[in-house]
Amino acid sequence: MSNYDITKELKESTLDFVTNYADYGKILELLRDQDKNEFTEDEVNSILNLLGTFRVMDVYPLIERFRIEVTPLKPQTSEQSEDITEQAG
Repeated sequence: MSNYDITKELKESTLDFVTNYADYGKILELLRDQDKNEFTEDEVNSILNLLGTFRVMDVYPLIERFRIEVTPLKPQTSEQSEDITEQAG
């Protein structure tokens, strides 16, 4: 195999593109957040879009797990929110 020289500017431009394209940098931060378990529909779609940039055979198990394991949360009523606020106080 051959080795290639890549300029610092090209590396920075490529990193900037990959980090900022479709908020992939933000999505990576969300996935790294150990305390975050709730995601918006847009965030889930962005994660799936990110996974879609890889070869299907490599990411298919993860995409299949999203299909099976990601479940919608029940919306909280204002009464439930008040109960939580009262319990916290």
